[in-house]
Amino acid sequence: MRMVSPSSAINSSSPSSRPHTTTYELVCGLEEGELVEEVNPDYDPVALFEEPVAAKPVVVDPVTEPPVHHHTDACYEEVLVCGLPEHHHTVNCLSDPLDGTQDEDEWLAQTGTTLSGNWADDLLAVAESQLGYEQSERNFQLDDADGETVRHYTRYGNDYGNDYGPWDVMFLSYCLKYADIPQSAIPQVSSVLSLHSQLRSALYNEETGSGYAMDFDGDLPSDAAMPGDIVIYNGTVTKAVAAESQPLQVQDDSADADIALLSMDAAATTDTAPHIEEYTVDTSTVGIVSDVDEDFGTLTVISGDVDGKVAKVTLNASQVTTLVSVANAQQADYGVATPDFKVEDDAGAITTIKGLDALDYLTALTVQRKNGTEYEDTNVTTISEPLHSSLTVKDIPAQAIQDNDYFVHVKLPKSFDVLEDELISGKLEDTGNYVTCGSYQLLKGNDGCWYAVLRYDQNYIKQKEEADAGADTSDAKVTSNVSFNFQWNQSEVTSSGFNQIEVNKDYALDITINPDETPDEDKKDDKNYDLNQSVKDPRCDGNDAYLDYTVTLVVQNEQAGPLTLADSMTLPTGVTAEYVEDSLQLRMEEGDTAPGITWENVNDERKITLGSAGSPIAAGTYYIRYTVKLNKTAFDGEVINNIKILDTPISDDAEKSVKTDSLMITSQADPSDYELPSTGGAGTKLYTAGGGALMLAALVCGVCRKRRRERRAR
Repeated sequence: MRMVSPSSAINSSSPSSRPHTTTYELVCGLEEGELVEEVNPDYDPVALFEEPVAAKPVVVDPVTEPPVHHHTDACYEEVLVCGLPEHHHTVNCLSDPLDGTQDEDEWLAQTGTTLSGNWADDLLAVAESQLGYEQSERNFQLDDADGETVRHYTRYGNDYGNDYGPWDVMFLSYCLKYADIPQSAIPQVSSVLSLHSQLRSALYNEETGSGYAMDFDGDLPSDAAMPGDIVIYNGTVTKAVAAESQPLQVQDDSADADIALLSMDAAATTDTAPHIEEYTVDTSTVGIVSDVDEDFGTLTVISGDVDGKVAKVTLNASQVTTLVSVANAQQADYGVATPDFKVEDDAGAITTIKGLDALDYLTALTVQRKNGTEYEDTNVTTISEPLHSSLTVKDIPAQAIQDNDYFVHVKLPKSFDVLEDELISGKLEDTGNYVTCGSYQLLKGNDGCWYAVLRYDQNYIKQKEEADAGADTSDAKVTSNVSFNFQWNQSEVTSSGFNQIEVNKDYALDITINPDETPDEDKKDDKNYDLNQSVKDPRCDGNDAYLDYTVTLVVQNEQAGPLTLADSMTLPTGVTAEYVEDSLQLRMEEGDTAPGITWENVNDERKITLGSAGSPIAAGTYYIRYTVKLNKTAFDGEVINNIKILDTPISDDAEKSVKTDSLMITSQADPSDYELPSTGGAGTKLYTAGGGALMLAALVCGVCRKRRRERRAR
């Protein structure tokens, strides 16, 4: 009989997604309490008691009991229990099929890069974003082909459609996909053999000068590869295989050998649990070039499945067997070289901005200021504030673009000084359907002017001609927009007011440029804010008093959120206060939609936040209401509530505060009769005047009585 020991039912199961557990099964073949010829020698009845046995011997009548069997640990053996139907155990039984899995949103969050339209740069950027990724060590399967190679789960296999496939080449396919490099130029495949086979048509032809892939036999020139290129190279990889130990084999078939085998520990003659062994093998794999050292003749490449990771590998040029020039692939596919928007001399100075001069096609050049998350046109700015612009070139003949190698450039006014930020280059999109139709870059020429250079994809221009022109391709027109950030070139404009900036012969900008404002430090808050506060008469509830505050905040000009205020209490000795959490309210005048409002305790202050990052705080009047509870209804002293504005773009004076009138609650028999002067009412002046009048009357009475006594004495 086989059963699980109730005292040793150890369950070392791994995560619930795994099918196996470890348990202990009875193997002695006896029942608990079964009559036996000899008692179990490992059985110790004293060990069953927590308290020690009596130290004094006890004399009892001898009772003869038949020997019975009692289970001990020796009666059990450790057994691997698999929850799957009966089958031969392999390393697949140890796999966790959920480990390391990701959805597309998760891996794209780690892949997101800004593409420039330069295939080599974009491919390298995507590859670098993947550095450090590791395959799942707990999620694996045996290779279907050989039944022994262990294949691990990766996001690259999942994206390709083969979760557990060899992923060095699928990593390359992933990078090609998210670099927007079409398969018509470089195929996205899963093996080196398939990649090399499909690149045969792209191999370089000396006679025609065509092709962008070259095979080498250890003779790659040190200057042949460029960052962003693809190489196939000879290297070593770590191979993992499933290993299962075999039962002990006894070659001697004599009787003595049989007896020796039967006397051995059972564990030594049975299969052990399946396990994984690793060793390195020579293989051909791929990498994306990240650096070239011509002096030492070495390349640094980014490869997948480098000991289970995406990592950089340093190669000797002699290891490279095939080089794929991504720049030349882009030229072959789109009819233009890798976007090089300029021609430079030997000293690196720009001599020519490429392409058709499209200044006469320029129909709009805006000057905009950011308002919240949007840009708004403006004709009044200050001299050094950062600004935004969008240019539009309209109805450029597609044939003219084609005749100029698909390049177009627009010269900006010299008064525009472009900011070298994330908008300095990017994708060019069709103004109708927003599909990518090329790329752009902002360059500064030797004449001191900035140029917007547009490079169109050949296929896009051809499709435009077919869609718009019909039989006459000269009728096809192209319209494009380019956005960028800039500041004024202060040597080209005046900050004293009106400027007229010539854009082209038919178009000029009329703009007023003012000096930068330097507000008085003591009046910064007053320019954009008006802050006031009031309090209602206190409400009493048992031993607690409640003060209802209203803060009136006037914002003169719209600004970026959030807007933060700090509120604090100054209290007499022995009095404590707490903010009533659900009392905070915010509204605006005339039913305007108010932003969100939150508060929290920070450093003994109540921090009040209006709006959030990325959302503007509109100009207008805001009413903030909240309640403070005091722990006493009768005491002497002042209760002062302080309110101040923090961290505003208008003022750095975080210490400036606006206070309520002092609140004084005097001890009286009936707390419900307390009445505090409200802000804007009679205040304490009436009471002070009354007290003074009483004192004056008492003084007059005293003088009169003194004189009366003196007359009587005489």
